[in-house]
Amino acid sequence: MVDEARQVYISYKWGGESERIVNELDADLQAKGMVVVRDKRDLRYTGSISAFMEEIGRGRAVIVVISDEYLRSANCMRELVEIAKNEDVRDRIFPVILSDARIYEPAKRLQYVEYWKQKHQELDAGMQKVGQTKLHGFREELDLYDTIRDEISNLTAILKDMNTLTPEMHRNSDFAILFTHLEARLGGPAPTIAPPVAAPAPPAATHAAFSPPSSAPGAQPVPAAQPPATADHRSGLAAVPTWLWVVLGVLAGGILLVAVAAAVADTDDPPEDLPPEVNEQPFSYGDDAFLDELWDACESGVFAACDDLYLESPVGSDYEFFGDTCGALVDLSAAGECAASFGP
Repeated sequence: MVDEARQVYISYKWGGESERIVNELDADLQAKGMVVVRDKRDLRYTGSISAFMEEIGRGRAVIVVISDEYLRSANCMRELVEIAKNEDVRDRIFPVILSDARIYEPAKRLQYVEYWKQKHQELDAGMQKVGQTKLHGFREELDLYDTIRDEISNLTAILKDMNTLTPEMHRNSDFAILFTHLEARLGGPAPTIAPPVAAPAPPAATHAAFSPPSSAPGAQPVPAAQPPATADHRSGLAAVPTWLWVVLGVLAGGILLVAVAAAVADTDDPPEDLPPEVNEQPFSYGDDAFLDELWDACESGVFAACDDLYLESPVGSDYEFFGDTCGALVDLSAAGECAASFGP
């Protein structure tokens, strides 16, 4: 039975780089326990394409792989329009923006508006030539072009405003950051917390030599705890002469000083004495390509990248410090709240 609470939909344009990254995502997310829904596998033969698009639009978590071809495809744009029809669109979509999607400059975004305006005009002119009767299907297509033309500027503005990672950054991390955010959206499993261990109850005070007899037949009385020995019960240590205690104290102090000196000397050992798995962890800029990309993005003012750098880097590393201080913007620890404090 399909676990609908773990369903992740993918909207993309078939072929090329888009399909390659979707195939990688599909395999990786399924290996991590998510239910991936995509048309090539889940839209059955003769199934309704329109109904499947509406299902994607209602999806709780939808990965949209945006390319230039996606923004010029009627089917892809209908899926995006369906997603936008439902509430919390920014919380439900997880964009992967390919380099050919020209959404970051206003003049280039206008080219997509112009493209759908021309598509609408071409179809409208063709329908005028053959007459307006019995054109069922064409009229719905014309209405779709009209909707896309009206909505594409708003949709691309939303995508432009969302802090996203490049496909290369996703691949370098095995989609770890995307997976973490999907888990948060879908309500991942809560951490298991062991129940507190109750403190033992103090023993009951007794006034007799024996505890009260058990009500069980044949039970034997349990002797009460004996009182501690008094000062009259001298141990063997109490008979040690005072001068011997002084000598032992001096010797113990000398041993302690030697141990402290050895410990201090050990702190000067070179880092190569650390276990190999510690030395192999990335520490400073240049050690790890993925963390370097997050560093560069953080340094350029993408504060969400600072938070990701802080969370993804090894504890105590330069990477962690740079992300923790929002790219050395603050003196105190931001603890992964750079985007909340300064914006995305």
